[in-house]
Amino acid sequence: MSEWSEAYRYGLCQPSELSELEQFLHRHWKEDHPLAVHRPLMDWQHLNNDADGYHFLIARHRGSDEIHAVIGFIPVSQFDSSLPPYRDIWLAIWKVREDAAAPGLGLTLLFCLLERFRPRTLAAIGISPVARSIYRMLGYRLGVLSQYYILHPNKTLFQLVGGSPAPLQPHADAESGGDKQFIRRGSGQFRQLTARLADTIPPLHERIPSKSPHYWIKRYYEHPVYDYETYTIHSKSNPDQLAWFTFRQARHAGANALRIVDYYGDPSMLAGARACFEQLLEHYDAEYIDFYVYGLQEETLAAAGFRVNEPDSGLIIPNYYEPFEQRNVRIDFACKADSDQAYFITKGDSDQDRPNLIQGERDE
Repeated sequence: MSEWSEAYRYGLCQPSELSELEQFLHRHWKEDHPLAVHRPLMDWQHLNNDADGYHFLIARHRGSDEIHAVIGFIPVSQFDSSLPPYRDIWLAIWKVREDAAAPGLGLTLLFCLLERFRPRTLAAIGISPVARSIYRMLGYRLGVLSQYYILHPNKTLFQLVGGSPAPLQPHADAESGGDKQFIRRGSGQFRQLTARLADTIPPLHERIPSKSPHYWIKRYYEHPVYDYETYTIHSKSNPDQLAWFTFRQARHAGANALRIVDYYGDPSMLAGARACFEQLLEHYDAEYIDFYVYGLQEETLAAAGFRVNEPDSGLIIPNYYEPFEQRNVRIDFACKADSDQAYFITKGDSDQDRPNLIQGERDE
């Protein structure tokens, strides 16, 4: 523990402390931060309904009784209480007040979290260069999410995509044999289908982090702000084989993009799906569909028609829409996990796909 540990009280944010936490985020993290102004979003993402508290560990100064530091986190079990509690945890906001004058306070909070919950894995996604150096010092696994994309094959004018957005020929490894079919699923259909085919779906708990069909329901179908779409992937040659992916639409200046945020299934189910993805682009009149991911091989996504967006390619596939910024964005991560664990990260994990604008006009 830090030498400052005795100067502070540490604990999970209680409901009676929530207003103070919201003020801390507003003043010391970001003015009008969505979690500070939108209580339904805060409750959905951080309220522990089983333990009467919020998933924010706070450091309260014993002398002033003020909050000097916070670390927010999201257990995967937040979205399915039947999953082992706190086995896999994503970190979110991690902030020490600039005027706290307490070196080591932030690390003390992190160590408190690890000691209290002892997670199997702990990951931070979308980290800054400063945070990256801290995680490197702590011995965490470091990496970058790859951004894969497919451009609308028939568009010649692009508003969102920048650089050299002329439609490209499909990747040489793309398979388009027409064996795959996409079907849009509402929450009721998704529940029924995953229950009926439960015996043929590879166990979701074998993935790291562990997820479940109920996780998909709460995380995507019951989001308090965003509207997500989930499509199942079917193989005509093997009807019992099932995979699915979730995306949402992002809009700016009348143009549209499709952002895949999560995927579950055997990676081989993506092979031969290029035509289906292009039909989605046509159906939604979208300039592109993209997928930030770590843990899927480039060859796997190439077989579905995706290309990786290389930093020096001259092509811009935007990531930020609230507000819109026409630039490429690198998403770094740090992960504490056993070296033999194949960690799988998507843009829907942690708080990467969280609303950034709640009040006022939004592009979306």
